[in-house]
Amino acid sequence: LDLKEEATPVSQFFEHIFSVFEPQLQNQQLDYELNIQLEDENLHLFLDRNKLEKIVNNFLSNAIKFTSKPGKVTLTIIEETAILKILVSDTGKGVHPNDLPHIFERFYQSKQPDVMAYGGTGIGLALVSEFANLMNGKAYAESSLGEGSHFFFELPKKIASPQVLLNISDQLEEDQNTELIDAIGTDFNILVVEDNHDMRNFVVSLLKKRYKVLSAKNGLEGLEQLSNPNNHIHLVISDVMMPEMDGLTMLKHIKSSDKGRGIPVIMLTALAAEQDKLQALTVGVDDYLTKPFSVQELLIRVQNLLYNYVQRKNWFKTEGLELISSPQQKTAQPKTQQKELEEAIPSISIEEQEWLKEVETYAKTGIGNRQFNATQLYLFMNMTEQTFRRHLRKLTGMTANKYIRELRLQEARKLLEQKKYSSIQQICSSIGFSTPKYFSKQFKERFGKNPSEYLK
Repeated sequence: LDLKEEATPVSQFFEHIFSVFEPQLQNQQLDYELNIQLEDENLHLFLDRNKLEKIVNNFLSNAIKFTSKPGKVTLTIIEETAILKILVSDTGKGVHPNDLPHIFERFYQSKQPDVMAYGGTGIGLALVSEFANLMNGKAYAESSLGEGSHFFFELPKKIASPQVLLNISDQLEEDQNTELIDAIGTDFNILVVEDNHDMRNFVVSLLKKRYKVLSAKNGLEGLEQLSNPNNHIHLVISDVMMPEMDGLTMLKHIKSSDKGRGIPVIMLTALAAEQDKLQALTVGVDDYLTKPFSVQELLIRVQNLLYNYVQRKNWFKTEGLELISSPQQKTAQPKTQQKELEEAIPSISIEEQEWLKEVETYAKTGIGNRQFNATQLYLFMNMTEQTFRRHLRKLTGMTANKYIRELRLQEARKLLEQKKYSSIQQICSSIGFSTPKYFSKQFKERFGKNPSEYLK
């Protein structure tokens, strides 16, 4: 493991982590408190955010698991002269004295019968201990059986200078895909369906900075959220393997309804064997992510799918409404009804889904040829160019050229994941891209990951 430290605003960082747990604390009717004690409220330190977040998540998850109402969980951050101290306290069951010396040992399992009912793998706290060694810090715990526990993590205080912060800010500004963000805005509702508590909270925490996020623990709960007329879900992110109803079954339900087919879905999978099933269920406008994935990968995939969503919605506003009623009829409609029409997004019928599959099947036979373009598509579909382009835009939010590029990029990702080729040049030749440099740029913008990373 390597440290990947970056300048981090301490208060905001821990406030964000703690906010993710607030719904669970409220649901279990626990009292809770975040106590940040800094000499400088604008303190920035060099921190490995990913690892430190795992540490705090582990401490808080354990505290919540072993505390029942009317208990309390507290996260305290203390700035000392040379160290930053993180403390998670609870008023729960406490740790048995025989277990306390061993809780940071890998795979350790308590011998106490009441603790066994809570489960656990004995990995979480062992990982915390390894991170402590990596950061030249230390992790330890104090506990009184029946009264509660205190879990500590201390690490050296590495202050980020103002000049470093300025450089970091400039770089972040450069890395932002501002054009795409400006184009789609942030007024979207995203549903996260994931049975693993930590993974669900992690994904929610990434998205809630920009979007309104709802969550569900399995496919059944996900369908309930989707059927609620007050939710107006714009995008779904779902795990594949879940109890009660898995993600693939939920996806089939979503895609079997006219309304659901218009909602983009990102599936999270840890198994390569599931990817073919996912590709068969989507039509080039949805997506999947293989675990483990990076933050950038997820955010860029979401942005791209929402961008296509917006494009479809814009098409409906400018052209689709004309198909529903004449200008005179629209004017005569009540304002509320007219507003609903203008804010709606066109549903996709089974016939349109089949049409899109036919387009995709034919397009995939030609994407290896650099000269393949939209003309071949509309001629094959026996349509005029204008009619074909309008229909494709309505169903995918993409122009014909962008749609062909999307299929090429999807095929490239499949080839890279299957390791069919050993070089980027070979991939380019097989999918009709002119140069490796242009292909790599387009791939990174679409998937948030360089194609070269798949060849390592």
